[in-house]
Amino acid sequence: MRRVCCICGEFETQSRKSSFSFFSIPKKHGLLRANEIQLVERRISAWNAILGQYLNRHYGIQCVCSNHFHSGKPSYLYLDNDVDWVPSKNLSNLQQHEESGIENVADCSLQSEALISTESEMVPNSVPGISCDIHCEDSNYDKNYNDTQLHSLIEESKKLKETIGSLEEKLKKEKLINRITDNDKMTKFYTGLKSWKLFLVMYKLLLPGIDHCSLSTKRSLQTEEQFLLVLMRLRLNLSEQDLAYRFHISQTSVSSYLAKWIDVMYIRLSRNFMVWPTREALRKSTPTYFRNKFPGCVSIIDAFEIPLERFNNLLARSSTFSFYKGRNTIKYLISVTPVGSISYISQGYGGRSTDVHITLDKKMLL
Repeated sequence: MRRVCCICGEFETQSRKSSFSFFSIPKKHGLLRANEIQLVERRISAWNAILGQYLNRHYGIQCVCSNHFHSGKPSYLYLDNDVDWVPSKNLSNLQQHEESGIENVADCSLQSEALISTESEMVPNSVPGISCDIHCEDSNYDKNYNDTQLHSLIEESKKLKETIGSLEEKLKKEKLINRITDNDKMTKFYTGLKSWKLFLVMYKLLLPGIDHCSLSTKRSLQTEEQFLLVLMRLRLNLSEQDLAYRFHISQTSVSSYLAKWIDVMYIRLSRNFMVWPTREALRKSTPTYFRNKFPGCVSIIDAFEIPLERFNNLLARSSTFSFYKGRNTIKYLISVTPVGSISYISQGYGGRSTDVHITLDKKMLL
C-alpha cells in the first residue's frame, strides 16, 4: 500500500520520483525510556489536534509529507519548542482552498437551480406529468437492477464460502497427523508405538521441555506433527528431504526439529525407560530357548562407533582415531537385555579406546 499525505493528498509511487518525503505519525511503543513517555504522549496529542480533520480522507498509509514542515522534516523528540515539532506549514492555504471550493460548488448549484427554473417556465403546461413519469420509471429500473446485482453477489459469496470449507476439509484429510489420529495400525507402522494413546502419553511427557526450548523460535509445524516427524525418522530412517516434502517445510526446519526433540527425548525418557532390570524380572521375561542356551545371561554388551569429522586439534584427532574403522569416531558401550530392550548406554569415548577399557571403566559385571 502506498504512503499518502493525509493533509494535502500527495502520494508516493514507484513510477515517478516524488520531490516530497513522507513521515509517519508518531505512535507510542514499548521501547521508550521513562523520560520519553510523557514527551511522546504530548506530541501524539498535538499531532492529533492538527491532523484530526484530515485523517483517513485519502486512501493509503497515513503520513505527513515534507511540504508541511519548515525544515522539510519533523524535529527531534526533545526539541519540543521547535516550530517543526508538529506540522505547521501550508495548513491555512489548504483550508482556504477547501472553503473556496465549497463556495464555487454553492455558486454552481445556485446557477443550475436558476437555469432549471428558467427552463421549467419555458416548458408548456399541457404536459405536466411527463418528467415525473420518466423519473419514476428510471428509479424503479435502478432499484430492480441493484436488487438483482445484490442477490447475485450474495449467491456468489455463499458459493465461495462452500468452496473454502471444502478445501479446508480436504487439507485436513491430507495431513498425515489427521489420518494417523486414533488409527493404531498406522501409528505402529509410522512410529513403532503400539497405539495412538501411547503416542499421546509420550507427547505429553515431552511437551514441557519442547515448550521451554521453543519460546523464542517460530514454529512452522505444530508440536504433535514435530513429534511425529522425529519418530518417523527414527522408525523408518527417512531422509530429511523426504520428511520436508511430506510435511511441506524446509530441510533446515527438519534438521532443527530433529536436534531439538532428540535432546529432550534423551533427557526426559532415558531415566524413565532405560532401566537396568532385576535378575528375577529377566528370568521371567527371557524367552525359553534363550534361557535354555544361556541360563545365567543378564545382558548382552557391545560397543558401537559413530563417525566424526576430522579435528584440527592433533590431540583430539589422535584420541578419536579408530584403527578398527580407519577414521575418527566416537565409541559407546551399549547393553541389551535378552528380551531386546536397551538397558544401558555409556558416555562417549574416543575411537581409540578399546571395548575392554570402556567396560572396566564402567565396572560392569560380565
